[in-house]
Amino acid sequence: MNLHFCRISLSTLSSLHVEHELCALWVLRMLLDLGAWKCMPGYPNKLTSNDELLLGLGLDEYIDHEMTSLTFHELLCQRRAYLAKQETLLYQPLEPGMRRLGETFWINEVEQHILAFVGLIHEGGFLDDIADTLGMLNSNKVILTLSVLLGYPKAEVKLALAKNGYLNRSGLLRIDYKKSYELRKKLEPLACIADMLFDGTSKIEDLLATHYTPALQSDLELDHYPHLKEYLSDLQLFLDRSISLKRCESKQNN
Repeated sequence: MNLHFCRISLSTLSSLHVEHELCALWVLRMLLDLGAWKCMPGYPNKLTSNDELLLGLGLDEYIDHEMTSLTFHELLCQRRAYLAKQETLLYQPLEPGMRRLGETFWINEVEQHILAFVGLIHEGGFLDDIADTLGMLNSNKVILTLSVLLGYPKAEVKLALAKNGYLNRSGLLRIDYKKSYELRKKLEPLACIADMLFDGTSKIEDLLATHYTPALQSDLELDHYPHLKEYLSDLQLFLDRSISLKRCESKQNN
C-alpha cells in the first residue's frame, strides 16, 4: 500500500555510517514498501545521481551508474533483503538500552521496538527527513507505517499505541490521536528515552529524576491502626486455629 508522499529532501544522509544500518533498513522499507522511491529526485531516469542517498544506503559503488528504474528498484530490493537478514544483529547496539527500558517499565518487545524507533527518529537526521516524506498521517496510517517498518502485525502495533495502552498511560510516549501530523510529531517520547537507549552508564533513577519521584518507603506499623485491633485479633485466632488443624491432619496422614 502506498501512502501520499512529497518530494524527498536527503541533505543529511551523508552522515549515515555502518552503525546506522538499522536506520538504513527502515529507510529502504519507506522507499520500497511505502513507495517513496518513486518520489526521489531524478525519477525515473537519473536515480543513481543522488550521491547522498546511495552512500547512506551502502550503495555508493553504484553512484552515477546508468540503469533503468526497474534495475534500480531491484538494487534497492537486494539491499533491503541483505539488511533484513541481519536485522537481529542490527538491533544489538540498542539491546542494552531496550532491555533496561523493558525491565524498568515492564514493557513488551513491540513496545520496546517502538520506543527505539521513536527515540532514533527524534534524534533528527536522515531518518526524520525520509519519514517527513510520508506526509500528514492520522493514527491509522501511523499504525500501518510502524507495522511495515518494524515488522510487527498491525494488531500488535495498534494495541501498543492504544489510548489505554501502557506507553500512553505511563507517559513514555505521547500520541496525538486527533490530528494528522508528520510521523515524528505524532509520536512524542519522554525526553530521556534517547538517553536510556544510548547511555549505558547512567542510572535509570538519575535519567528519570526530572519526570518521576520515587515514593518514600512506608513507616506505618500496626500501632497506627488502633481501630483494627479487634478485627486483627479475630483474624489471628482464625489463622492460629487453621494452622493447628493443618498440622493435626498432617500428623494423622503420616
